[in-house]
Amino acid sequence: MRLFLFGGSIGNKEENVQILLQYFEDIFNSLNIKEILHIPFARTNGGKEGWKGDWFGRNIKLNKAKYFNAQNKEDILKVKNPLVLISGGRQSANLLRQLRKDYLLLDLIKNAKYIVAESAGAKVLAEHTRLGDNDGVLVNGLGIIKDTVIEPHYLEKDRQKLLELEMEETGAKYGLGIDSMSGIEFDLNEFPQKYNKLGNGLFEIIDNSIKNEG
Repeated sequence: MRLFLFGGSIGNKEENVQILLQYFEDIFNSLNIKEILHIPFARTNGGKEGWKGDWFGRNIKLNKAKYFNAQNKEDILKVKNPLVLISGGRQSANLLRQLRKDYLLLDLIKNAKYIVAESAGAKVLAEHTRLGDNDGVLVNGLGIIKDTVIEPHYLEKDRQKLLELEMEETGAKYGLGIDSMSGIEFDLNEFPQKYNKLGNGLFEIIDNSIKNEG
């Protein structure tokens, strides 16, 4: 499995949403994929103008792949081997709830060759995840990325100490902080030893208090 994880866009600047969406488009069109299954449950009622409504259709041009939306049950039944896109938002609890009650959708995620995820969509892939904002509760994530906890908007929202506290509370071996407008790409079997930096921001991997900045 190949993962492309982004920390999200900065503040209310719509131009930054467009930059992030351009990263998505470039990834989609660089891979030999036929299907994209979008899981939007963390952001079902918009937010910034760039994320409202059919933001995918308005902003992303696909060369070959066909777009499917997990909000439509028929789309989940149609796809065979899609790239999975998990978008972010403030409703991470709803995202986890929707995934845990739909075994077919969860199976598609676990068996995906590629996953692209941003903000809340990225952090729920870890073994442990925090629901809500900085004062949110820690729960079990999807466990795609084992023994790990992830914090998006890492430097923008000053979550460095929070990530360390979450590692202590959960006993997670790895902490991954991904700042806004930045990302990390890696093969699941090679994390955290091998990875590529994406975007212009910063990320940090914490491994038993040994920090490696990207």
